[in-house]
Amino acid sequence: MRVKVIILVVLLGAFGILAAANINLISESLLSLGDVSGFVQYGNYALFYGGDRDLSILDLSAGASVYPIATFDVPVAEYRCNNVYIWGSNAYLVYPDKIHIVSLANIHNPVLQATFSPSAYYRVLIQNRYLYNISSTGILSSYSLNNPLQPELLDTLDTGMLRSEE
Repeated sequence: MRVKVIILVVLLGAFGILAAANINLISESLLSLGDVSGFVQYGNYALFYGGDRDLSILDLSAGASVYPIATFDVPVAEYRCNNVYIWGSNAYLVYPDKIHIVSLANIHNPVLQATFSPSAYYRVLIQNRYLYNISSTGILSSYSLNNPLQPELLDTLDTGMLRSEE
């Protein structure tokens, strides 16, 4: 009996934490997305990637009534999207071979604006109007996003670190 009471208290406490943090359970909406890789927040929206569609957008503004408002597939993508970064009103969809830049100016109708192909990359990060790219050979490149549709190479650095093939 004591174990059941403790479990009940823990469950009620967890529910209270979720309610206090205003975290809504959106499992029903998530089921329709497929096997997603992750998501990023963009204002009152969540952009899920790597699922059945390249990008699925859910509206979070209604609290517990979370619902999908748009989906987007890159017409020329051969691979699955493995990350998304936001800069301004653009989403940078990162694929193993390219970065596709999608306008979110009309959140209900995402539009492919440009495609960017760094010379070689392994990981990408976008922060403070810069795109950073590190290749599997250890070359770190930095790009300016002053023109968000045409990243401009600023500098490269050979870190001397190779990615291990595990």
